[in-house]
Amino acid sequence: METIAEKAISGNNNPFYFMKKDKIIAVATDLKSFYAELKNIPLEIFCFHAYRSIQAEISLNNEQHQLLPRCDIALWIEYSLGDTQLAQKVFRIIMTAVGEANDLSAASKFKQLTTKKNVLSAIKERLDFFTST
Repeated sequence: METIAEKAISGNNNPFYFMKKDKIIAVATDLKSFYAELKNIPLEIFCFHAYRSIQAEISLNNEQHQLLPRCDIALWIEYSLGDTQLAQKVFRIIMTAVGEANDLSAASKFKQLTTKKNVLSAIKERLDFFTST
């Protein structure tokens, strides 16, 4: 069985596509390439992938539209890499910045930059841990 560390650095994971509107601007397949791409993408792209609300149709008795949260970064770490601990840490960092907003882009630029820095720091710390063991 592959460990989380082996999976995270293997490069054999489902790709993460950094998108700007409908255009792919970067792709990552492991935590190292994800860190490198995340470090270099524009802040607006980070905010889009960090946290946003999306419209969803919920069908129970009648159709309802509802805003649902979406955190692409934490979801990819959880479901592609299987690293629940890092995914939860990244999600907590992002949620602290978002607060009651529906979108990280609604936060101040300082808060956005600080959030990106903190997410990068958490990923780097995890990478260092994986490569030292």
